[in-house]
Amino acid sequence: MTDQPVTTARSTTPPSSWNRLASQAARKWIAIPLLLALLAASIGVAVGYTAMPSAEALVLVQADATDTDAAQSTSLEFNTLGFFTAVTQRTGTDPKDLQARTRITAKPNSNILSIVVTAPSAVQAVAEANSIAHEALASAPNRAQAAINQLTKATGVVISSRRLTSSTAERARVARLGEELGAGQAALLASANRLQLLQSAEPTRQLPPAPVLGLMGGLAGALLGIGVALLLGRRGTVKSERELTELYPQTAVIDAADIKNVITMKPDMSTVILAATQGTDLAGVTEIVRQGLTNGTGRDVAIIDKLADVPVAGPRSALLLHGAGGLHDNDGANSHISLVPTTLSENVIRRASQDTRSVLVVPVTPGVTRLEALDNFASRIPDRTYLLMH
Repeated sequence: MTDQPVTTARSTTPPSSWNRLASQAARKWIAIPLLLALLAASIGVAVGYTAMPSAEALVLVQADATDTDAAQSTSLEFNTLGFFTAVTQRTGTDPKDLQARTRITAKPNSNILSIVVTAPSAVQAVAEANSIAHEALASAPNRAQAAINQLTKATGVVISSRRLTSSTAERARVARLGEELGAGQAALLASANRLQLLQSAEPTRQLPPAPVLGLMGGLAGALLGIGVALLLGRRGTVKSERELTELYPQTAVIDAADIKNVITMKPDMSTVILAATQGTDLAGVTEIVRQGLTNGTGRDVAIIDKLADVPVAGPRSALLLHGAGGLHDNDGANSHISLVPTTLSENVIRRASQDTRSVLVVPVTPGVTRLEALDNFASRIPDRTYLLMH
């Protein structure tokens, strides 16, 4: 073991911890975004080349100005198996198959119906879309006449089933029902939606071209892969000292034997704050550090349970009492060292930054200490911080 601890240069402004983890994850898991980008691009190109052609026809629904839902209600009337059966009577195709390949919708904020048909070929799509549009135009008068016939039949039933004994009253009743029938028929004719063909079927694309889909798929796959790589990079545990040094190059990485050299190089240091993360055997690490300090520095080591019991030493303070009797000599060298085992937190980091006669030691256990536990504090730890591998 060397006589000096392993140290690295500390920059004035620590790099962003997120950027460090991102670059580390990108280097370690680069295959994931590459593979996902290639896979998604291949899927996008395949979808683009295998997508069936389609055609669109436009039909205007002429209705009363107050009927704002005319196109929507008309589209619902056409989206029935009976309507598609009528369409296919002349072509001999399966009405259920045609209905499954057809989308009849009302365009937003308008009385225009969009009829989109998907088919194995563009010619077939155009032909079927035109057939649907023409059937819709032809069925409009039939629907109005069917409604009038239904009203007439219902009125006839009322007239014949409820005759009055008085011939005068009966004539008056029939006359009144006749007037109501005429008014109802007129209302049906007035409210009947008339259809007008705005655009015959034309080929259209429901999806972007295959190269564009491939590019979009590749980009989406790459972004997903980067997210997975970052997730894997952040959720892992520390594997080795090399990985720790790459992730946190501004912080010195030492082992238990180096702890004495840290204090030897800093004779004015009187406090070692041993701040552990979740999962660390704090009691075991405390004993290892205590033995290293006792055997290596020749100074007494006092274990202090609470960090608050240790006075804060500023840059110009001359302490006469430190912790549990930690007196220092007149030349400034402390005859005692206070070892404070605690949990790494914002308060501990703030205290270590304020106390110029303390060092912050963070124990790291390979396979136990998680990267995110360290990264939460990496950008705020003071210069006098050491990562202790044990």
